[in-house]
Amino acid sequence: ILICINVFLKIPKLIDLCEMNEAISQKDRIISQLNTAMASMFSQSELDNAIFEARKGLFTSENVELMINKILEWDINNDGAIGLEEAIQALMISTGIKPIE
Repeated sequence: ILICINVFLKIPKLIDLCEMNEAISQKDRIISQLNTAMASMFSQSELDNAIFEARKGLFTSENVELMINKILEWDINNDGAIGLEEAIQALMISTGIKPIE
């Protein structure tokens, strides 16, 4: 049995705790129903495949190291750092634009 209490907050309106509890309970039921519906949308193999495909797009540390070494081959002023010009070259390559020779 819920005991309903009216509480006066710092706003000029009384809020009924029973109404608040009912809204919270309704929210929890809706979330539970959505979780159940979403769980039945995909099979485990479909989820596993989606995760596998998503991971293909991630860079490994080896990929990043190779990219940095390739970028440093273009080191315009030979300072061993990636500056604006090198960054532009990298962006051009990553977007498929032919880099400046």
